[in-house]
Order: sequence, then structure tokens, then C-alpha cells
Amino acid sequence: MQTLVIGGSRGIGWELAKLYAAAGDMVIVTGRKAPDEPSATIAFRELDLSPADWSTKLSALLKDTGQVDRLVYAPGYYQEGTVTDLSKAEILDMIQVCGIGFTRLCHACHVKLTSRLAQSRAYRVPEHL
Repeated sequence: MQTLVIGGSRGIGWELAKLYAAAGDMVIVTGRKAPDEPSATIAFRELDLSPADWSTKLSALLKDTGQVDRLVYAPGYYQEGTVTDLSKAEILDMIQVCGIGFTRLCHACHVKLTSRLAQSRAYRVPEHL
């Protein structure tokens, strides 16, 4: 099974990627930066969800990865301070990455998703994990 983790180079996405890899999946993670912890069983592809052209980069990534059996969306948006400290541009960036990005990802991936994923709930973690 091939698992694609968008926003998987750190945090919850990285921890899920390690679990899926340990269960035998071929795992690809994306992020702005490479994982801090190298892994021989997890492939990394750079993908920044904030620029306007990220959907083109995502389409190229999907073309290269082939079949995607499991899709995990776990990007984060790092901010210092509180939400009130953010500029309008930073707020729009956060909405793009954490909100709109998921819908665009599903639209771009709909052909790639196998019937197994289409028949399951996207948020369910398999029982063996």
C-alpha cells in the first residue's frame, strides 16, 4: 500500500508516516523542509502549500508517485505569538495551507485515489496502527 502524507515532515504527519512505514506501507511525505529525522523507509518530496502555484507542483508530485492508496493531510502553520500578532497576509497564508488546501488536494487527487480509499473514511486510522 502506498501512503502519501501531505505535511508529513514534522509533527503529527511525521509520526503517522513512521507508523504506516512500520506497518509495511511505502510512504511519501511532503513538506517545506526535509524531516529532521532521516528515514530509509520514508521518501521525502518538497511541497510548499503557501505559494499560488502549489497546485501545479502537487499535480507533478501525483504524476510521479503513481497510485495513492492512503492520503493523509497534516500540514501545520507555524506562528509566533497569538493570532492577533499575524498580518493579513499571514492570516491568508494560514487559511490557504490549513483550510483551502485540503479541498484543493482532494480535487487534485480524486483520480489517484483507489477504490479502497474511496470506500473508507479518510480520517480513520487502520486498527493495526
